[in-house]
Amino acid sequence: MHDLTITSPAGESTAYLAVPETDGPAPGVVVIHDAFGLGNEIRGQADWLASEGYLAVAPDLIRGRGKLACMVSIMRDARDRRGATFDDIEAARSWLIGDPRCSGTVGVIGFCMGGGLAASLATVDAELAGAVDFYGQPPPAEKLSSIRCPILGLFGEDDPRLVSQLPAFEENMKKAGRELELRVYPGAPHAFFNDTRPSYRLEAARDAWARTLSFFARNLA
Repeated sequence: MHDLTITSPAGESTAYLAVPETDGPAPGVVVIHDAFGLGNEIRGQADWLASEGYLAVAPDLIRGRGKLACMVSIMRDARDRRGATFDDIEAARSWLIGDPRCSGTVGVIGFCMGGGLAASLATVDAELAGAVDFYGQPPPAEKLSSIRCPILGLFGEDDPRLVSQLPAFEENMKKAGRELELRVYPGAPHAFFNDTRPSYRLEAARDAWARTLSFFARNLA
């Protein structure tokens, strides 16, 4: 587990790499951080995935820029499905595919802001094998027909801004003929999976992680 440098059209940025102790190539997962950046909590998610046999890379989307300016840039990129943010995420996926320790099959997982980016990435990257969105903004309805991989969405019931959008998201995915699995946890707030914050809910987090591993086992094998 160590930091590495990845290069995209937007320039060089750092990323955290977690390597599984397995023989032979392993599926890859891009881990997308929340608005708090590439901290120890996100590095821990990458380590957990490595312990389950995945080669995990978590890119630093803030790239040393001022946080406020960076957040404006990231949200604009997420809206437009392009820009430096997606360049960095795609560079992480390309790095995985090019590494001999990777099987060539890559999924993505993201949290909060990163969850929305993970779901959005599925609308522009036809090579993704699966996307896991932890309490992130669903993609707009007009983008769903371009999705080629299954999506797993995990949300807390006490997160009304996002939960109110899920019925339309589910209906629009059905209309587009795309695969979506949703789970809303009763009594859980936003960021229920983050064990460094008061919002953490152990039972919901354990179930969500089990669903995540099952999803990746089915789609990244």
